[in-house]
Amino acid sequence: MELVKAGMDNGQLAKKVERLGIDFDLTDDYINSLRKMGAQEILIQALRAARPQPLSKEQVLQLVAGGVLSQRAAALVIQHGIDFGADEEYLNTLRVAGADDSLIAAVREASDVVTADLVVATSPQAVIYLDGEFHGYANAQGELRIKARLGAHALKVSLAGKKDFQQSFTLASTQAVTLKVQLLDEPGSIRLQTIPGASITLDGANRGSTGANGEMVVGGVSSGLHELRVSAPEKSDLIQSVVVTPGQETRVEAALQEVPPPPAPVGANPEEVPKVGSQNVIVHPATTAFQATYMKGALSFSSGMLTVGDGTVRFQSNNGRDSLLLPMADIDEAFETRGDLGARHDVHVRLKNKKVYIFMSDQSAGHGPEGIQFARQVIYLINQSTGRSGNNR
Repeated sequence: MELVKAGMDNGQLAKKVERLGIDFDLTDDYINSLRKMGAQEILIQALRAARPQPLSKEQVLQLVAGGVLSQRAAALVIQHGIDFGADEEYLNTLRVAGADDSLIAAVREASDVVTADLVVATSPQAVIYLDGEFHGYANAQGELRIKARLGAHALKVSLAGKKDFQQSFTLASTQAVTLKVQLLDEPGSIRLQTIPGASITLDGANRGSTGANGEMVVGGVSSGLHELRVSAPEKSDLIQSVVVTPGQETRVEAALQEVPPPPAPVGANPEEVPKVGSQNVIVHPATTAFQATYMKGALSFSSGMLTVGDGTVRFQSNNGRDSLLLPMADIDEAFETRGDLGARHDVHVRLKNKKVYIFMSDQSAGHGPEGIQFARQVIYLINQSTGRSGNNR
């Protein structure tokens, strides 16, 4: 450094380094200091080339097997260092080859400071621990680089809303290692408040019934969108989409409605309805007809007559282009959903083969009281014919 500071020619200094070598540890800080004093790249490259290279497993063993005195071999190990982790098996091999305690101690000490670049690739801002010690946060690209000693290690990666990741691994050489860590969402839960004894189904799986206070917590729910169904005797089913956030509780209040009474038949005259005692008895014809709209696609509709009864659900469009005939035996269930941001009442008729047909009131485009009454009447008639109770989504 003094020669560079004194202004000695960099080319001449580089030749001296190449001829004589160096007897010190060349660090990055030392190189930066030389550059600040005016050292040129020709000198820097010569110094890098002259830097003592760490000894490999084979080189240390060859020194012993070749008859080099243990004290001299130990000095070389201390000067150059080693590029491997020396376990007891390797140290015993050196002893058998003739190494004494001074060389064994030098190799063991050099092994303790050998490191390798460990790159943890995971989610941005994840917290990373190595052997129980905090090492930092993953950057915006999801990476953190750690200088880790050779040998066995325990890695832990944490992030809010994600399950902790833990893994044991061993660094066996100085070669850089990248560990890819995929963090999985922490499950959330749904806290439901409704009437006591209601049956709860989530994504088609039965989750039990609410307690005496009408409350129930469904745990272990994966994050994302789920279908929640709440059922109770003499109540219309409520089916609702619920979004669960990782590691958090989602609260749902489910107000169940009474099953609507059976509708009066189209064209029936209340005065002509016979009475038994003090009770009115409504005489149903074989079929009941409704002015309805059939939703053929996302933006495709057809107006016509929807007829329920006589073992079938029929639809005939006013223009004669669309015609449907759905046998009751092929129908799984009918239920209501809310379209148009919750303002429209749609009737879904789902067949046993999972195909679904959608209808709404033609008079109000499925909105308002007319839409509600249409949905409830159609659902009641279909589900009564198929053996199901009325239900509402």
